[in-house]
Amino acid sequence: MIGDVNTNLLDAGLGAPPKGEDGQQLKVGSAEGGDANKIYEFGSYFDAKQVLVSGPLLDAIKQHYEEFSKEKDQTPPRLFVCRPVDDVAGSRGTVAHTGTGTATFATSGTVTGTRKFVIEIITGGASATATYRKSTDGGKTWSGELTTPASASPIALAAGVSIAFTNGGTPSASFVAGDTYEFSCTGPTASLSNTLTAIRAAKQFHDVKFVHVLGAFASSFWVTLAALREEWIRKYKHRVQFIVEVAPRDVGNSETVDAYALARINDAKAFKELGVLPIFQRGRYSATGEMRNLANVLAAKLSAARVHESPGFVAKFAFLTVTELEDYDALSNRDEDEKSWLDLLQENGYIVAVKYEDYAGFYFSSAKTMAPETSSFNRVQKLRTADKVCIVTRRAIMNYIQSPNHAEAGLGGVAALKTDIDNAIAARMEIKGNRELDSHETILAAAQPKIKEGIVQGKIKIKCIDTMESIELDVAEM
Repeated sequence: MIGDVNTNLLDAGLGAPPKGEDGQQLKVGSAEGGDANKIYEFGSYFDAKQVLVSGPLLDAIKQHYEEFSKEKDQTPPRLFVCRPVDDVAGSRGTVAHTGTGTATFATSGTVTGTRKFVIEIITGGASATATYRKSTDGGKTWSGELTTPASASPIALAAGVSIAFTNGGTPSASFVAGDTYEFSCTGPTASLSNTLTAIRAAKQFHDVKFVHVLGAFASSFWVTLAALREEWIRKYKHRVQFIVEVAPRDVGNSETVDAYALARINDAKAFKELGVLPIFQRGRYSATGEMRNLANVLAAKLSAARVHESPGFVAKFAFLTVTELEDYDALSNRDEDEKSWLDLLQENGYIVAVKYEDYAGFYFSSAKTMAPETSSFNRVQKLRTADKVCIVTRRAIMNYIQSPNHAEAGLGGVAALKTDIDNAIAARMEIKGNRELDSHETILAAAQPKIKEGIVQGKIKIKCIDTMESIELDVAEM
């Protein structure tokens, strides 16, 4: 057997590194560019765009960086990304024609990315005479003026997509100045199997502390990720938390808010594990007006927060990119016993987004985990603190593997080991005026029952820094 250092969390119930190291994360999602299953490191959205080109992964990166507040001196740590093999085909939308031109049209091509196309006729007439301009980003940027090709000949757009126009019965009336043709295409995505393959690329990439998985997944996926966390800890000494997006409410099939919330509560009741953070709420992204899962926002806040800080810390972590919370009135409405759906969802382990009465902005509430309420680690910040203690301790005591166990044998010995553990935790997490851990106690008995087998056993008891989740004050006349 090869000896190693094992650090384990014992959950018995409630009882100087690179800047931003604790908040480094991996985002896994579909993109048009980059090599599949390769981990890239980026320092900005613009760096990422050069490689990824377009797609949900790049969109999430853009919002991620926008959620860091320069005013509050929040500097994004290193960001890692990995795109899976996209094996689920993309699609082309229906063309919307505005105007009176009589030309018919048809799109074609194998979609490789997500785009919004607009073709605007500048000079009317028949094919090969009329002119147009085209946009592949919804009208933000345009090509120069171009002449339409021969009737039924394709016009190449982008992302593998083309459109062909065929003259109408009267060719000269085929195109009319000012007419527009608009449609979108959605790029290919990855199957669950391929998504897991991409996630597993980070199994020994210890710089990563969070993995944000883009895309809507069923609760059965949470179980897979919880098992993956345990496997990585056991096999690779790699501790991560997974941020996962829950499928949105099925408005098209008339799913009600009540039915949706109840289904999410039932999912949570059947899942009581550490290290998986499912996010079900969506918010309107200010840059595009679309509704997006709030996992983008949570991932950024956790990257900006120190390990002992809640991502709901009002003074530091107001949402910066969200203008509206979807279904918020229905979810926050309190019934006769004063419990809203958000109250119940939070009680069952979800991190929920809230608006505080008579106070501007949107915030995360108590940063719950899916662990049982009696768990010592039922808040994200407590689990992060405990994980960091494990990481710091392991790094500090690796030098003691295969060392002699005697106080007078030079380097080594149980007493020296205990001293180095205490010094490492104190130096990294118990800095006066800048603490991440309230206190700790290392218990290593001088007489070790298994020392003759080469095994040293012990325990580190930690006291996490508590969070002020509510404040109650009485105002009385003096």
